[in-house]
Amino acid sequence: MKKVVQLSIISIHDNALPELVVKAYPNPVEDRITIESHLFNDYSDLTLSVRDIQGKLVSEIPNILTEGNYLKISADLSELTYGMHLYALKGEGKQLFNGKILKR
Repeated sequence: MKKVVQLSIISIHDNALPELVVKAYPNPVEDRITIESHLFNDYSDLTLSVRDIQGKLVSEIPNILTEGNYLKISADLSELTYGMHLYALKGEGKQLFNGKILKR
């Protein structure tokens, strides 16, 4: 007897963004971190958020300006607790990229 397996499609991301090359340095960070990238679009509403490892928002920088498609953010993270943190950049309602920061 043949076994029948049913598969269902949960979601298809037709509008997935191409992968961005992002530099976040220095990482591990003590006080200030710089995040650089060449964006694929000229976004007008960018926000950088930093969360602790439990997902609690610990820092947010809204209304980030870019020079054309070039992004360079310098953020003061001296007040963060030591350990792993997650950062994400959102633009116009879409998450553009995310990564990890180690605070020492």
